[in-house]
Amino acid sequence: MLLVCLVVTKGSKISLTSHPGTIKPVLTQALTLRCSLNDTTVASPSGGLVGRRDVMSTADNVQALISLVVLRNGLDLASISSYSSGVTVLGDVGLLNATGSIPGEKGEKGYIELTWSYPGEAQSGNYSCEANGITTIGHTVRFLTSLQMPVKNPGLSDLIQYVHDRQIKDLDMEAQRQKQQAQIQDVQDKNTNLTQIVNTQHTQMQDMQREQVNMQHLLNISRHMEDGTTDCGRNAGIGSWQVVGGYQLSPNVTVTFTDVYKDPPMVMLNVGGMNFRNYIRTAGSYGYSYVEYHVDLVEVNADSFVYRCRIRQNAGSYSYQMNSIDVNWHSFSRG
Repeated sequence: MLLVCLVVTKGSKISLTSHPGTIKPVLTQALTLRCSLNDTTVASPSGGLVGRRDVMSTADNVQALISLVVLRNGLDLASISSYSSGVTVLGDVGLLNATGSIPGEKGEKGYIELTWSYPGEAQSGNYSCEANGITTIGHTVRFLTSLQMPVKNPGLSDLIQYVHDRQIKDLDMEAQRQKQQAQIQDVQDKNTNLTQIVNTQHTQMQDMQREQVNMQHLLNISRHMEDGTTDCGRNAGIGSWQVVGGYQLSPNVTVTFTDVYKDPPMVMLNVGGMNFRNYIRTAGSYGYSYVEYHVDLVEVNADSFVYRCRIRQNAGSYSYQMNSIDVNWHSFSRG
């Protein structure tokens, strides 16, 4: 009877995978080969792997990975080491895209990945991956694994499957294109709506600005007010009034505004005071007298206005002569 004791431990294991598993010239668009060294749980005979130099796994995790080398048919193809900045390509230069790092990704000790576009028969053969590391007690250990990459000329069924897959892919791409086109159209419609909204708001803002300008203009116009005091007759001297149709008429008086109005303004006049004298009394009686007076606006212009004073001649028992009338005036914009 043979008894084998298996001990489950945490150790390092080398892995070499390919996608796809067979090269079909013309139909295979890409070939990817990946080699990595990982810390994992392994089952090993009791006592470890003492005495073996090339292994696929160890009972204990290696302390450090020194290098990874991928070979094809025994010839170096690409390598990476803990002392290099990247992958060194040694074969298929110009045809091979190589990536890798030490340490690797997601707990890997390290990895190296090789990719060919539209591989052919030259990429077929026996691939092997070699990983060199140091154990926790200082021994060197070499991991080694390999796989066969066959090449197979495509048959009729392969071509039919390729055309079918291509049609499915084209249909998917067309569906994706239509979806993207619909999304683009939706974005364009939204942009058009936004543009219309912006244009409407811009027009409304322009209307508001014009209205504000008009209101400011009206406000400025409404704020244009002037006033003052003048007189009719005083500066012309006593006796300058003329009698016309039973009235004494003063000379026309012109008042000039401080600022010119846009249009002839509204002018209001009122009497502030008068200066006159009686000069005839009716003999043998006590007379009476009264004063009838008027201030007439003759003409209004944007820069000035003209007015005159008028009183009735010989009103009552006493006659009098008007010397002057003080006139207060106010001007307002009509806007």
